[in-house]
Amino acid sequence: MNLTVVVGNELNWLGIAIFAGMGYLNGYLFRNIGFIKIIALFVFLPFCLNLLIQLNNVLSATIPFLLMALVGFWGPARTLQRLEKLISDVSYYFVYYIRRGR
Repeated sequence: MNLTVVVGNELNWLGIAIFAGMGYLNGYLFRNIGFIKIIALFVFLPFCLNLLIQLNNVLSATIPFLLMALVGFWGPARTLQRLEKLISDVSYYFVYYIRRGR
């Protein structure tokens, strides 16, 4: 089966989804690490990094890979909690500086 994930110099959506999925799996492998996950990391992590190195436009694959690696490491619930806190803090300081300027 031949999957085309690069169109010209840019990744298409399938390529971005593949690298995001690989990032999530790598992050998950680092969470609650055990013996089997260490063995999987020695096999899977070099494969993913080798694919990232071979791309011409590394930025379009690296950003989804790293973001989903964080989500995989923290877990979906903890990631949602951190995003809600970040949005709350940003909105608080935004309103604070708007009111202070009056």
